[in-house]
Amino acid sequence: MAKRSEIDQLRIAINDPPDVIAIRSVADESELPAEEIPQTLFYDIARELYWAADRESSPASYRIVRLKIGDSQLVSLIDSVGVKLAECRAFEMIASRLGSELSIVKSQVGSDMTQRQSIDAMHKYYIGLAQGCRDAIDDGPIDDGGGAGGGLFMMKKPDIAGGFA
Repeated sequence: MAKRSEIDQLRIAINDPPDVIAIRSVADESELPAEEIPQTLFYDIARELYWAADRESSPASYRIVRLKIGDSQLVSLIDSVGVKLAECRAFEMIASRLGSELSIVKSQVGSDMTQRQSIDAMHKYYIGLAQGCRDAIDDGPIDDGGGAGGGLFMMKKPDIAGGFA
């Protein structure tokens, strides 16, 4: 079972929701801070919801955040393929969802053209992220300065046909 910290790290890595750099857990809605903490998302343990501060209000008022991928899906991804590959799969899932939203908006006409272009741009962005992630994994690990480069090294003097010791 994936840990809460792994879910939070994956959620930040896939940028869901956007512009979040930290996720903090709170027991319930009453523990949300009075002052806004910029770019921070709050996970409500009791209700299993995410809260974000509205930027235009002081003192801070909070709204429930709509996510592209739920925690249960992230847990399944982490448990089935590991944290590293889960990021790629999450990008693919987001691109797939945006693709289905695109087809819904495409069937409507009129003032929704701006929304369609926005969803189309996001769809292409997430497809690019998924492909880049896959390429990075396929290329293998980055050279760490010789620690994992491989090679053939002699570990002891050869003893050939009873030669001198």
